Amino acid sequence: MNIVALFLSPHGRLGRLGYLLGVVSLTVIQGITLGMTHALGVNTKSLLVISFSLAFGVLGWILAIKRAHDLGNSGWWLAGWVLVPLFGGFALMAASGVLAAGSQNVTALLLTLASLALFLVSLWHSLVKMLFFKGNGGPNAFGPPGDFMRKFLDVDEAPIFEAVATSVARQSSAAASAPRTAARPARTLTPHAAGKPAGFGRRNLNPA
Repeated sequence: MNIVALFLSPHGRLGRLGYLLGVVSLTVIQGITLGMTHALGVNTKSLLVISFSLAFGVLGWILAIKRAHDLGNSGWWLAGWVLVPLFGGFALMAASGVLAAGSQNVTALLLTLASLALFLVSLWHSLVKMLFFKGNGGPNAFGPPGDFMRKFLDVDEAPIFEAVATSVARQSSAAASAPRTAARPARTLTPHAAGKPAGFGRRNLNPA
């Protein structure tokens, strides 16, 4: 997969690191583009700015589809979880209507909780799993594992996250199994033998 296919083709798979780099790159380029249009005095509601925003949205969606493929899911699966918050919005609107009517506060509470639950589930599937979950180990229905990082940057992206986790686990294990230095016994002090005056007339204490 080359750089053009990365952003323009929805086919194939994309690992976590390649997806993260692609999203960051699009965000930076979009920020620079919008900054330039603002500096040139272009209206943010103009057709040009709206077209740029839609284009970057499409490119980001293509990246997300390939990342969903890496997890063994289709683009429709991803679209479903992205659209779930819309139902949560409808639930909030219904709750607002119930509260405005001045009755059935329990119904409004249940609708609000349902909206929150839908939002959290959508966030889990469309963001957390996309960024942090490991893709299928071998070929799946969408092809072999993504090889963008290996071809474009000469980096094998698969072991990177595992190497970090292994390093942290080894350090924790070494710290837990390291022998502890035995504490030195405390020195006890005993007074001089009775009848023998201490130096300069003071009672002296000698180590045992």
